Amino acid sequence: MTDPTYKDLAKLILQSRPGRTLDVPAGKGDLSRELLAGGVSDLTCIDILPEAGFPLAGKVRYSCTDINGPLPFADGEFECVASREGIEHLVTPYAFLGEVCRVLKPGGHLFITTPNIMTVDARMKYLLSGYFQGFRELCADQSGLRDLEFQGHISPIYFWQLAYFLANYGFVIEKVTTNRIKSEAKPIKRLVRRLLAGVIRATARRRGFPAGETLSDDFLFGDSLIVQARRVGDRLTRHGNIF
Repeated sequence: MTDPTYKDLAKLILQSRPGRTLDVPAGKGDLSRELLAGGVSDLTCIDILPEAGFPLAGKVRYSCTDINGPLPFADGEFECVASREGIEHLVTPYAFLGEVCRVLKPGGHLFITTPNIMTVDARMKYLLSGYFQGFRELCADQSGLRDLEFQGHISPIYFWQLAYFLANYGFVIEKVTTNRIKSEAKPIKRLVRRLLAGVIRATARRRGFPAGETLSDDFLFGDSLIVQARRVGDRLTRHGNIF
């Protein structure tokens, strides 16, 4: 990614005036560092790195845990959970969402970012090559992907599937935005992208698909998706509208 999502995500989180907050996976602590600077004092980080290698060790609570399994926290322990560019690395991404729901208090907020595979460019990439942007190794270099020290991009997150599981786990999506709009230098490519976006929007409206933010420039041209959701219960109606 060209622009770090943690600064944009931190701004969004701080606007919600978070209480006890979980950063999962915390990576090298970039997001947590921004949250600490913004005044968040009750902060817990979790990642697969040993605590001795975590840059913010001693400044926040830290747990070295593989988040493909259960999170080592009590039910309803947090008022805010932030997950930056992590879910696409997981073997069981939607089980992870269930764990996030469990440790988040009703009324608490979830902020999650992931590479945006819903863009015009990503749809064309998949049509022509059979893989999504950011997930080339799944198609072309699986052995290299397996040799990485930490798990790479293995789970492209389809927005409507994410929305479905969030609803099932008792969340209402409040906002969908991006860290940046991806630009195109060549005029002809800019024109083609805009024409294709127009076709996507017209098709969605004609077929009665949900509109709003899912037809916005953020959604169709954004680098990463940033989803803000609020936990309203243990589970909504099975096929309820989450917007």
